[in-house]
Amino acid sequence: YNGFFYNVNDQISYACDLLSKDTNLAGGFDAVGFSQGSQFLRAYVQRCNNPPVRNLISIGGQHQGVFGIPHCPGENSTLCELMRELLDQGAYESWIQSFVVQAEYWHDPLSPSDYLAYNIFLPDINNALPTKNETYKQNLLKLSN
Repeated sequence: YNGFFYNVNDQISYACDLLSKDTNLAGGFDAVGFSQGSQFLRAYVQRCNNPPVRNLISIGGQHQGVFGIPHCPGENSTLCELMRELLDQGAYESWIQSFVVQAEYWHDPLSPSDYLAYNIFLPDINNALPTKNETYKQNLLKLSN
């Protein structure tokens, strides 16, 4: 459910808080992200990275976003269809941005100004906004791989 309907920024904040309290990870850890998990882990590294990720492996991540939704596999096609309908209504509408995960990495190449102005997640972690976040760059440079 949280892979479809939950604010990604809130998920990253939750992960940062949860992992910072896990003493088993105090020395750092290696991370593998698949699909949207790839950019979520990258956001974790950029925004908090405590405990630190040593090696980050990204498999099939949509780091530059998506435009269009391919066939959605899984046992619950109802969630996939609902997500598609919401994105069709307006991926950059504020209530959709704050609720539909896939809208938060929606990158409409036909409307770059809307992407930068209204997407609440991807332009930030891609450092695509006018004000750059140097911490994001420095945290990525701390990765071994």
